[in-house]
Amino acid sequence: MIDRGERQGAATPLRFEFELEAPLAKVWRALTVPELVERWLPARPGAEVPEGAFRLDVIDSEPDRWIRYRLSEGSGSMAESVVTFRIAPGEAGGTRLAIVHAPASTVHVPAAANGNARTVMCAA
Repeated sequence: MIDRGERQGAATPLRFEFELEAPLAKVWRALTVPELVERWLPARPGAEVPEGAFRLDVIDSEPDRWIRYRLSEGSGSMAESVVTFRIAPGEAGGTRLAIVHAPASTVHVPAAANGNARTVMCAA
């Protein structure tokens, strides 16, 4: 067996839930209108960005229910991630917002040179 210094695995998605004191239609607009989205996310959806800046693209959506964005860096050096926003009527008349931020694919992480991984050597 040869340890190539890489491990493969899926990172745990980050999940957040909020109760907002705003009507569902207003929250949906904040999630989908590019001029509003760029006020609170690092990029304007679908806009061309300079190298090193974040890019945000709509993957798919279901109106008034959820929208999914792909977040990446303009230079392509950062692993892509997917951010899903789900909305539903809240208990007190507002809106329940759920956000899930997850890697777009499996991540390969190089092992540290001074890590605790066992190295197996073969002698001839």
